[in-house]
Amino acid sequence: MNTTVRMRLSEPSRRYGNCPRGTPVLVAWTRPEVEVIDVGAPTVLGSGERCDHVLRDCCVSRCHARVGVEQGRVRVTDLGSTNGTFVNGRRVDSAVLTPGTRLSLGRTELVLITRYDGADEPHFELEGWTAAGRPGLDLLRRVLVAAHLEAPVLLTGPTGVGKEVLASLVHRLGPRPEAPFVAVNCATLEPGTADAELFGHAAGAFTDGKRDRPGLFLAAGEGTLFLDEVADARPEIQAKLLRVLERREVRRLGDDTPRPVKCRVVAASLADFEQRLRQGTFREDLFHRLASYEIALAPLGRRPGDAVAIARAAARRDGFELTSAAEHALREHDWPGNVRELLHVLTRARIQARTDRLDRAEIEQALGRRRAALVRPGEPGFDALLTEAVEQQGSLRRALASLGVPRSSYYDLVKRERAVAVG
Repeated sequence: MNTTVRMRLSEPSRRYGNCPRGTPVLVAWTRPEVEVIDVGAPTVLGSGERCDHVLRDCCVSRCHARVGVEQGRVRVTDLGSTNGTFVNGRRVDSAVLTPGTRLSLGRTELVLITRYDGADEPHFELEGWTAAGRPGLDLLRRVLVAAHLEAPVLLTGPTGVGKEVLASLVHRLGPRPEAPFVAVNCATLEPGTADAELFGHAAGAFTDGKRDRPGLFLAAGEGTLFLDEVADARPEIQAKLLRVLERREVRRLGDDTPRPVKCRVVAASLADFEQRLRQGTFREDLFHRLASYEIALAPLGRRPGDAVAIARAAARRDGFELTSAAEHALREHDWPGNVRELLHVLTRARIQARTDRLDRAEIEQALGRRRAALVRPGEPGFDALLTEAVEQQGSLRRALASLGVPRSSYYDLVKRERAVAVG
């Protein structure tokens, strides 16, 4: 089994306040536990006891390969192993590990990520995903298992906890990261248009259907279709989804011949499925189809280490500083709005303070205003906040992300306002 790795190495010279420098590490997710291997310096991997890191794998040679940073790049070099070192499925003598690389030694699959060592527990980052300590590694392992399943995966957790980020990570760590990742909010699907949206239509299938449309299941190709808020899908939509998952085929409007569905499905919901199943508002047969492998995400308030890790990642990305006192304030908050609220508070704190050094006072001021009035798209004050965020972030896309506002929500609001103006 090969693991596709998309690694994002930090710039070693950059450091913001309490945010430590990043170190490249390999994560070997071999049973029974996850192993973390520091490869900042040349490291020999193998099954022999004299290696820098011993891999308990009967298919790994005694001195199998060396991995380390050379001229700012991570390089792997085979040391004459019996079974070979494989990069992207090809046997190599030496190769640079770049984003998208697969590295396999014997039966051992390795993922290159970035570790940040601070005064507290280490933080780990990979492609927008950030977590702290051993619980973070345990979650990464579950993601890696999910990434190699062809069966559907179900992500559950409260709103704003990062389910779409995790779904995208499941896709990128899978065997076909170059294939499409297509997302749809099932709560917005209407029975009258769902067939065309999900399954597509042939040209001329109806009055306005002048061109072929593949539909989301076919548009995903051999990639991933992400069904967000699946528990809020209407009963008619649930029946359509179940039929596709059972038969693995769709028939476009205007077509007589079914077409095979090759994508894998990742679904997400904040709902308590047990309650939905008892109430009969969600089909039990569809739930069992979707929940072949389930990953439950805890609220951010129960993961104070992750709150600090995410804040430090934002500081590195956007170039601001968090003091130790500011981080303590972040740990103490219960974060009912989860990651979305955290990013909103950091942006609000920077806008209000007009400084790139955030202390406890700035965080507490932003938290106080956040509790008093949660400004969302369409509410008074949002336009002014968005304007300031655009000036600070340099683009509408980044401004919306920094405020924790999905682009779809913002553009839906714009469309509604235009419709009212025209009407």
